[in-house]
Amino acid sequence: MATQQQKSKKILVGIDYTKSSLNALEYAAGLAKQSHASLILFHVYEFPVVHTNAGLYMVDYKAIKRDDLAKLEQLKVKTMAKHPGLQVEIGNSNMSFKSYVEELAAKKKIHVVVLGLETKSKISKFIWGTTGVDIAGKIDCPVVIVPESYHQHRYANLLAAVDYKQDLKRVVVRKAEQFAKDHKMKANLVHIQTDDELDFGIEAGERRKEAAKWNVTIFKAKGFAEGIKKCVNQNKSDLVVLFSRKHSLVYRLFNETNTKTIAFNSNVPVMSVHA
Repeated sequence: MATQQQKSKKILVGIDYTKSSLNALEYAAGLAKQSHASLILFHVYEFPVVHTNAGLYMVDYKAIKRDDLAKLEQLKVKTMAKHPGLQVEIGNSNMSFKSYVEELAAKKKIHVVVLGLETKSKISKFIWGTTGVDIAGKIDCPVVIVPESYHQHRYANLLAAVDYKQDLKRVVVRKAEQFAKDHKMKANLVHIQTDDELDFGIEAGERRKEAAKWNVTIFKAKGFAEGIKKCVNQNKSDLVVLFSRKHSLVYRLFNETNTKTIAFNSNVPVMSVHA
């Protein structure tokens, strides 16, 4: 039987009615059932833009919100019919998605955010124009980005990429382990050692000793993204976990680039956790 704490967990799903968001909804439903959590279906609606030359134009703001909620309610009914026993709530707002999620996360009203990632062209991959990767690691709440092409929706193996120079602290490792425990997944911790990685005086023996202490596997690769992809295939991982940290502007830009590169090229969901 699920504990009261498990029942109180809520997973927020961003809905925009695209194939990617509906696929993310199905992924979140499976994740919720596995962890005895409930879902919140959330949509950001927009008010019509009225041109100054349009003359007298009345906008019924309450009606727009009401109609949007009615559409969400229909999706809620379909979701509950497809997943009996799953608790589902709905919510909408005309404020920015990031601001709304930050507010809920700060009040501990949500525990995980799940967002879909649309299939992008090679050109748009460099634009990074998607809500999921824009907020990943920037809010105090895990954000799971689900590729549009990912339909298997497995929840068995979690791959957490950690940095033995910074992340091998109980608080960081515990976040990955606790998420795996809550969602009944096996956690595999890896450190991607790239060709251009600086050792900062850490000897190979000391590195292996420290990694073994935390049960971390050191995986050598030319680049971070390449290493993650190989680890996913080797471990048959169902979810990649990346940790985002507050450091210098240069570090944040580099870390964001890694997260976005991996998210756009991953065949499995990618979760960004604020460390």
